[in-house]
This record gives sequence, C-alpha cells and structure tokens, in this order.
Amino acid sequence: MYVLFIVLNEIEYLSDIITKMREVGLRGATVLESMGSRNVVENELQTDSFLASIVNTVERQSKASRVIFSLIEREEQVQNAMKEIQTLLGGDLKKPRLGMMFVLPVTHMRGGELERHIESRDRKRREQQLHEEE
Repeated sequence: MYVLFIVLNEIEYLSDIITKMREVGLRGATVLESMGSRNVVENELQTDSFLASIVNTVERQSKASRVIFSLIEREEQVQNAMKEIQTLLGGDLKKPRLGMMFVLPVTHMRGGELERHIESRDRKRREQQLHEEE
C-alpha cells in the first residue's frame, strides 16, 4: 500500500486532478491548504495599516498551494495515477512552481474508504471460494 502526495502550486488544476484520480480508480483523497516555506518568509512583513493587512491576506491566498494525498493499494495504480496527473499538468513537472508528486509506502492503516473496499472485496472472495468448494 502507498500514499501519493501531490503538492500543487497552480490550484486551478485542483478539480481536474481530483476528477482524474477518480477516473483512474482511486477511492478518495484529502486536500489540505498549504504554503511553501519561501512564501512564508516573503509574507513575514508586518503591517500596521488595515489596507496593508488586506493586501497581505489577498497576496497570501494567491500564493497558497494545495496538498492532495490519497491511499493507493497497488503499485500499478500509483504509476497510472502519476502518469495521468503529470499529463494533465502539461507533462513536465520540472516547470518552476508548478508542484511535485511523491509516494511513500504505508505499512499500516485503519479506517477510510480504501479499508472498507478491501474488506468488502476480500469478504466476497471468501464467499465465492466457499460456494466453489460446495
């Protein structure tokens, strides 16, 4: 089992990526608002005026990124999802400030849509095996 992380700086792609993830069979994802460390440092400027604080808030929101993560059961699903998302993003994630993807192994999990799917699938397989043995 794996977890795919997508750090997306160009958030206009967000809904397309979620749709693509569903199309390739991923069972769900979580989306978090985030900000890269460079933007945190750039936004450190403190202002005293109300107008300046509104401008800083708007600028901060425009620099916000999203982190999408999804548990994925099999390696081939990971490869397919990454390929499709990279294609959706123009095929080249080396483009500055577009974002990045990475995958980590998951050794344990509890709860969530994927666990329910796995349990349901395994239960159906066991029932089918029992019927075949009869």
